[in-house]
Amino acid sequence: VLSLPKDSQRLLFGWLKHLPSEYFGRVVNVMQQYITFTLTTSGQNTSDASAAVMMLQTLWDVNQEMGGILPEWCFHNGAISQSQELQEHYRQWQQQQSLVFSYCRYPFLLDAEAKRRLLSFDARLRMECSMQELLALSLRGALPAEVAFEEILQFRVRRQHLLSDFCGQLWWRLCNLPQCLSVPLSVVFVGELGIDAGGLRKECLQLVLRQLCELTSLFTELEELPGLLWFKPTADYWNKGFIPQGDEGHDIEWSKHLPEIAGAIVGLAAFNSIYLDLRLHPSIYRFFVQRSVQSNFE
Repeated sequence: VLSLPKDSQRLLFGWLKHLPSEYFGRVVNVMQQYITFTLTTSGQNTSDASAAVMMLQTLWDVNQEMGGILPEWCFHNGAISQSQELQEHYRQWQQQQSLVFSYCRYPFLLDAEAKRRLLSFDARLRMECSMQELLALSLRGALPAEVAFEEILQFRVRRQHLLSDFCGQLWWRLCNLPQCLSVPLSVVFVGELGIDAGGLRKECLQLVLRQLCELTSLFTELEELPGLLWFKPTADYWNKGFIPQGDEGHDIEWSKHLPEIAGAIVGLAAFNSIYLDLRLHPSIYRFFVQRSVQSNFE
């Protein structure tokens, strides 16, 4: 089919997309079964699946053009999503995006768990690169003079001033050395013993986010959808009685940039595989994917 002239392909798929969804689903299922058989049966050449994958790409495009003949999960392939070679495919795709065949060029094949694993793998690669870059800057003496290398790698916060300490240090990093946010997040609570093996940074982000919701007017709960949050359009985020402070070496300039701070916190959590209880309206996540939303909010 893929070797047919373009006009013949358009004619063939033009017929197919106007047939009942049952027939379209059968064609998709045949391609899926062939890919699964090729990848899971010993002795098969796994590269033989590439033609079927490209065929599925054409079917996916038709499905999108018609507004969803089949649900998206019908295009997920379990054999590819669970493949041990997926990370290597991702690495090759990153290095030579247009020169090699890679399953990562066809994201509709991957289920949510496979995409989560790839995001974690990508984060680890970026963390390694950022750490090497910061170390090189440190050896050349090119880091900002007011902070030590260890201070860049860790957030040092006091529990009684958690919101001010963390947000002040985060804003300084955003303004002066944003690449240091790509290293693994590490938190130290001043005056407490403990090594951050994951629990401290998770606790810190959860507490900071809770205080942003409780002590500021950044978020508001939607009346029509109780439990879901939206950003409150206001110029005064500090009308609940809390007075923001600066810590040593950081002023309170951060207090004027709460939306950016909140976005950076969510980004840090996602980058470090930390789950936060932030129940934003689904339109936010739609915006992450589509870069636009159709809903209007007053």
